[in-house]
Amino acid sequence: MRKAGLLLISIFVLVSSLSAQQAPLFSKEDAKILPLDYAERFFEGEVDGGTTYFAPDNTPSAYVFTVYRGKDNFPSQEEIISQVAQYREERLQAEAVLKDASRQSCCLDIESAIQLIDTAWERMRGDDRFATIVVSLRHEEPHVGMFYAGLPPHYVSALDAGERAKNALGSSSVHLEKLYYTGPLSFWAEYSAKGQHTFIDLLYGTDLSPEEFSKAPVPAKENRKRALSKPLIRENPPDNVYEEHIISGVPDYQSHPDSAWRDCASVASGCVLGYWDDHGYVNHPPFEDLIDGGDSGTIGCSEREDPGCPYTRGYRGLIYDELGPAMGWEKYEGTTPSSVSRGIREVCNSYNNYVFSVPVRSTEVFFNEFGPGSEERSTYENEILAGRPFAYSIGDYPGPPGCHTVTAVGYLVEDNPDFDHWKIVRDNSPNTSTNIYIWEGEIGPWAAIHRATPPGQAKPVLADASDNYSSLINAQSYPNPFNSQTTID
Repeated sequence: MRKAGLLLISIFVLVSSLSAQQAPLFSKEDAKILPLDYAERFFEGEVDGGTTYFAPDNTPSAYVFTVYRGKDNFPSQEEIISQVAQYREERLQAEAVLKDASRQSCCLDIESAIQLIDTAWERMRGDDRFATIVVSLRHEEPHVGMFYAGLPPHYVSALDAGERAKNALGSSSVHLEKLYYTGPLSFWAEYSAKGQHTFIDLLYGTDLSPEEFSKAPVPAKENRKRALSKPLIRENPPDNVYEEHIISGVPDYQSHPDSAWRDCASVASGCVLGYWDDHGYVNHPPFEDLIDGGDSGTIGCSEREDPGCPYTRGYRGLIYDELGPAMGWEKYEGTTPSSVSRGIREVCNSYNNYVFSVPVRSTEVFFNEFGPGSEERSTYENEILAGRPFAYSIGDYPGPPGCHTVTAVGYLVEDNPDFDHWKIVRDNSPNTSTNIYIWEGEIGPWAAIHRATPPGQAKPVLADASDNYSSLINAQSYPNPFNSQTTID
């Protein structure tokens, strides 16, 4: 308990010190007008002073702001960290139950433990009380790069990352040195012990040596003009301006509790197939459900990861027994982007005889092809409008495989003079909430779209547009996608 208390104190001291630092070009006070606007429109909340994250070259890369959505006073940093630590203990107890259930091959206990773990993570994040707004400094001018419900990673993930750092450095205690942001959904923490350093991914637990982390991409100081959805010549309003489209019913499966497994590609693809399992297959012999033994909400167990599991079923079986091997995935190593569509095709067409249509260019990679008129934007948005979620790989990730795969579920064309476009994705990390909004200009240097079209027997997913998509947005009645009516006890 004393060691945990010391780590809590070090986290508090670091967050406080980073909150006081300023970037040489744009101070947090200068940039704070951006999160204030988003906090009011999307969360109806109050913004804190911000925390500085750095690039691998130690120049400020982002200000990460915490939004408080309650009606009482903004909790102190110490109060937030203490609350997260309490819920984390509940989660660790549930994870211990999961390990016992897996060893004893008890599927019902496995499902109960996973439900308890998911609930604990939700309480750690504080989805209904807090939100995160990332102001990126990787451009010519500051711009909001991401926002989502729930606390930032330096609150949710620091204790777990500290434990991983102890293992990586072989030390009983570590010091949290600095926080880093290298691109969308890429948050890192540097820890030290006895002169040694390690870098821990705050969302997925990967650890990198200083040499490996130093190779992370850094926007050139002389060319921070990566505001790709803000061209020098202002674009004309698109036909669908002020619209937000979100495909409803896409499951939000979480990565394995051992987040360093690097299973993002198989989990993101599992969410896509879980959606299609619920939306319209005529299941008649010889066809089987994509998810054996139930619908997309059936947890089940994995023969590969739950020793002695009596049979493969549920989405755990789909992800770890079918998609993982089909993609060539191995624990702690991940898989390559080129394997994602191949794995989906093999699972759907070879295992389950659904004859999914996967384009010849099954993994469509776009290099710096973002913004108005780009093939990437049109491909992404057309798939969403057709009601087809898909796996989406984003570059700018340090270490192998050099990218991170998420589930694309929607997009937003914002009501502002530049008509900013936002990707709406599921990160599938328990450290983040369900829908994450990523500014189009923040993505790069490349991204990959993994399309997979279900066969003709699928029911139309656009039969009831009101059920699948949000309504037209206008400047005067902007909806809150994070349910601002939630009461805070």
